[in-house]
Amino acid sequence: MTVSTPTNTSVLVEFENGARVPDGAIALRRFDPPTVTPPGISKNLNLFARQDLALIPPRAIVQLALDGQPVFWGPAIITPPLTAPGAGPADSDRDALERITVTGGEQLLRESIVGPRLWTTDTDVADIALELCQLYAHPALVVDALNFPATGAVLNIYYSPEKDLMTALQQLAESVPGGATAWVDATGAIRFEVN
Repeated sequence: MTVSTPTNTSVLVEFENGARVPDGAIALRRFDPPTVTPPGISKNLNLFARQDLALIPPRAIVQLALDGQPVFWGPAIITPPLTAPGAGPADSDRDALERITVTGGEQLLRESIVGPRLWTTDTDVADIALELCQLYAHPALVVDALNFPATGAVLNIYYSPEKDLMTALQQLAESVPGGATAWVDATGAIRFEVN
């Protein structure tokens, strides 16, 4: 597991089998299996850790990989204080003392607000989605044109400011015959593809 800064620009700490790399301190006690729905939309992940050793700050980006394959990526939204030593055998509220909740990358799309961008020429829906992401996506997210293949659906006018980016992408997806899906994959990349 890798923990990065909230903008995903540098690694804060890495863990291998619950041990902090490179000193081997056992910081992660366990995790609940992450909730992921097809085509790879991450919902949530609960980690249980000694926060005084794990040092996972609020809003840090957490990427979980199993057998070398990324399976979950997103921001930590609930964390115990950085000095919390975890729960002892007599503590009745282990959850509050150790639980770190990480939500899927789509949370960052919900927190990004679309500005006043107007399209007035025939434009593929995927191109509109790509430009919105390039302009307004959270800096921790990866925006790559290869993840926005042409849909064949064209809009001749589009203007939808002051809504969150996830809602705008879902609105664009609904305009594609047969539908499309927008999500953030397990590497933090935004994807927009026809169903």
